[in-house]
Amino acid sequence: HDLGEDDVIFCHGNPASSAYLLLHGSLTYHQEDTNINPTADFWICEMCLWTHWIHFGDLRCQNFSHICALHVQEFCEVICSSPAVQVQAHTYAKEYIDGMHAENA
Repeated sequence: HDLGEDDVIFCHGNPASSAYLLLHGSLTYHQEDTNINPTADFWICEMCLWTHWIHFGDLRCQNFSHICALHVQEFCEVICSSPAVQVQAHTYAKEYIDGMHAENA
């Protein structure tokens, strides 16, 4: 997806429907009094691929940028098309969620 300056990718309080990867440009994630600039090697909102998720902040484009959006519904359809991939995804999802819970403990 191509984005322009000040384009909104997602807003606080909305359900997450995609995970994002910055390919080019710059983004700003704003949560309460904190601003974070995600880098190109970091998945944004990956957790929505593994569990229901509501955004805790806003993600905006700072300048012309290009992102990859991995939509949850399409991702799930692809995962479900192969039993072997489904098993691997289930294992990864469990480890991911366990890791999230450990961080919050």
